[in-house]
Formats: sequence, structure tokens, C-alpha cells
Amino acid sequence: MRRMLLVWAAAALGLLPSISDSVRESGVAGQTPTVVGPLSGDFELFDRVPASALLAVSVSNLDERWAEIRGTPALANLQDALLSRRGVAADLIPLLAGRRSVFFLAPADRWPFAVPVAILQPPDVRKARAILGSMPDVAYLEGDGVLWVGPALSVDLLAQLAREQGPRFPEAVPLTEIANRLPAGGLVRGCVNSGALLRMLRGPAIESCPYLLRGPAAGLAAELSAVRYAAFRRDFVDGEFRSDGLVAYDRNRLPAEVAGILDPGARPVAIPSAASLLRMPDGSDQVPFMVMAFRPESRAWMPWIRYVAASDPHGPLRNIAFWLEEFEHRYGRHLERDLFEVFGDRAWLLATRSENQNSMQVVLVMELSARTAIEGTLQDLFSWAGEQLWLSSFGILSTRSWEEHQPGRLMSGLTLRTPLSSLKGPAFEVDDRYLVVALQPSGLATGRAWIESLKSEPPQEAGGSSHATILVEPSQLASLIKTFRPAASSESDRLLWDAVLGLMADSKTLQVDMKYEPDAITFQGRLRVGD
Repeated sequence: MRRMLLVWAAAALGLLPSISDSVRESGVAGQTPTVVGPLSGDFELFDRVPASALLAVSVSNLDERWAEIRGTPALANLQDALLSRRGVAADLIPLLAGRRSVFFLAPADRWPFAVPVAILQPPDVRKARAILGSMPDVAYLEGDGVLWVGPALSVDLLAQLAREQGPRFPEAVPLTEIANRLPAGGLVRGCVNSGALLRMLRGPAIESCPYLLRGPAAGLAAELSAVRYAAFRRDFVDGEFRSDGLVAYDRNRLPAEVAGILDPGARPVAIPSAASLLRMPDGSDQVPFMVMAFRPESRAWMPWIRYVAASDPHGPLRNIAFWLEEFEHRYGRHLERDLFEVFGDRAWLLATRSENQNSMQVVLVMELSARTAIEGTLQDLFSWAGEQLWLSSFGILSTRSWEEHQPGRLMSGLTLRTPLSSLKGPAFEVDDRYLVVALQPSGLATGRAWIESLKSEPPQEAGGSSHATILVEPSQLASLIKTFRPAASSESDRLLWDAVLGLMADSKTLQVDMKYEPDAITFQGRLRVGD
């Protein structure tokens, strides 16, 4: 059973975290003994967690609130589907989690470089031991009034963690500051130990990641080098998930242009209500099932790229600044002047589904601060990117640039080619004072329809609006997923798929609002499940 530990927390939240198959060798090392002071109720048991933990999550009062959570049928169905795969009855969860439990990720030296561990404080330890003893792929031990639980074959690691007297998690993460910046209470409260996560990524982890994950891992490492901490809370109230969180930065570690983004007084950006249904030029309708409105902050792009490249001189992104400088020299361009400074303060990323087709479009629409000719620069960038694709694929993938003139507009893009076939790839056009970029040329029409919605109903930007907003329609997304749903390999897989899609179909709009603070980015999320 690969995901047993976090299934308990997942069942409460309706999520499915992934964890490692087995422990192998732990990366936890002994450290100098220290004394940890008393913690508030929100962070009880965190003083049992070692300072080397990558992430720690506290689940509170699950025994008292389990019936309330189970009262939402779609959520209960997902919990049952998850737990049945592990042979656990739903009514056993509160007997294990009790009033307070903590889940954390201990660092390990092999992929995926983390081992899930739970510290449980059940109301009846004897019953909890009997339940855990019936699970063949779970290891546990009892110590000092709590149960330490981990994957199979992790008894040695659990024993090491239970007796370790080194620095604890509250010394690595400022829990008092977090408690003051987040609303009190909540079903779940969690903190990311950015220092420990950075140390893991700066070790052998990046090179050991699957190839496609190495670039994102290196970018995450660069971001974490300036992050003091990330924290969140989640509650379930009256059938609605409510989430609050923040990522706090050390401004002194960021380039000045990047730190300048964190301005609470920056112009907000919103999503027009008229954009809930897009009328296409051919008379059909497209429904966006995901829209993100955000500030591009494009003037910070080049400083950020240089910062990322310099942050890890041996990582997979070490040459990214050099590549862009080589592009500028070769094509006689200056990206900041010719492109980034032309972008405005508002942008929208949207994913839509055609009403009559089982397909989707992903489109980026960016406001331009001035009607400056940027088509040539973008065409050069597309050509250069196609060349890099050809080189990185050792000639298997090649590209051809194309242009198409229509009354009042010029469309440009790339055709992706292999030895056996070809496919129209990303394309762009400039429409009035907006740039539209789509994964395929057909998506440009979606961008035009979005622009018309902006013109017909300018977004309300009253004080207090967000600097970024994400709207997701789970029911629309579920309808699209059904068309691509893989065949279930077992009855349990079928039940899980049905439960996931059922929960999505029964969910209302997911909304996440993000705002700048002088040293942080905060977010608030809401998702109602059921009527």
C-alpha cells in the first residue's frame, strides 16, 4: 500500500497526496539537543517534528468534525473510494487521528526524496494499535503518549525520529509569526520548511529527478532561496472548503526589480463577468473552465532570469541567461526594450472547451501599454525557440515558421514536424492593444472573443480587488476529463475515477484570490461542494 499514511488526511480533505513506496535510507541526521517552548493549540505536536522536515501539517479535531465532513455525499464517496483501496473503513479514521495529529515529510536520499510520517494522538491508543496492526504495509511504534506511523520497513527511521533530541520544527519555521498572519483555527494548518527543502534540492535531488522535472526543480530552488516560509490553513465550513495562505520572502535576497513586485498598492486586475460564455465568430459558444487574471510584471522578467541562472551555476538552468543574450546578439534585439516594456499591467490565461467538440484551447491574452510593433521580435523568438527544439531533440523534431494575413491582422506561428507527420503548433497575433498567444492557431479566435468581452464590459477594479484571481469550473473540467478518461484497470480504479469526477461535478466555482503584501504574496481560496 503506497499511500497509506496520507490517505487519512486526504480522506478528510478530499485530496490524494502521493508518497514513496518505501523508506530505503533516511536523510535525517542527529543534531545538537535543544529546548522547545510550549506551542499554541494550532501547532500542537509540531515540537515533536524534527527541524529537517520538509513540510509539516497539523490536523485538528477530526474526531469531532468527521460526521460533519461525511455529511457531504460527494466528498464521502471520494473518501470511501480512497479508503477502500487501502482496506480501511471510514469510521476508523477518527479513532486514529483523534483530536490532534501531525503529518510531515522527512528527507530521504533517494527519489522522491521524502518519507511520509504521522504522529498520532488517538483517544484510545489500544484501539489505534489494533487498527494499525491489521495493516500489513504500515509500520508504527508507541512513545511518550503518541504513535509514530510510517510506511512498511520504516521502524528504524521511526525509532530514530522518536528519540532524536536535536532542533525541532518550531526552530526552523517562525510559527508565532505565522499564527499572527493567518486566521486562527481551521481543520488543517501546514508550513513548508523552505530552508530544508532548498538544501534537499541543492543536493543530488535535481539531477536525480526525472528529466522533465529538472528545470522546474531548479526554478523552485531559485525561488526558495529567497523564501522565508510558506504556510496555509484549510477549513471545511457549511459545505465549503476555505483556504488561506501566504508565501513570505526576504526582500534583501531578491533583485530590486523583483522585490518591487511586492507592492500592495499595485493596480489590481479582475475577470469580467461577461467572459463566462464566449461567443465565437462562427456563432458557437465556448465556456472557459479555467481563467486566471494576473499582473505579468514583465519588467522583472530579465532580472529574474539572471537571478535564476546565477543562483545555481551548476544546475540545468545555468545557461538560460546566456541563451537569451545570444538571441539578442544574433537577432539584434533587446528583449526588455522591444518586448517586455511593451507589456501592460493586465493579462489573462484561459482554458476553454468548445461547446460542440471534445477539445480545449489554452490561450494567453496580454494587454499592451502602447501600440508598438512587437511582431518582428516575437517572430524571431519563435524561430529561435524552434531551433532550440530541433537541437535538443537531436533533429527528431523540427519547426517551420508561417504567417497568414487576414484583413486587419497578421497571424504567425510554428508548424511542428517529425519524420512522419506535422502539426500546427503555437501561434500569436496582435489585436489592437492586446497580444494573443495560443497553443494552436484555432485558439486565436478564442483570444479575440475574450478581447471583445473585455471591451463590452470593462472589469470593475474597485479598491480591495486582487492582484491575481483564478476561477475554475470543476463541473466543466469533469465533463472534459470524461472524454479522455482512461479505461479502469480494476474495479477499485473505476470507483475512484467515478468518485473524483462525481466530486468535481458536484462542486461549484473554485475561486482563489491573491494579493501583494510588502514582504509576501497571500491567497484565499473558496470551493463549495454540494448544494
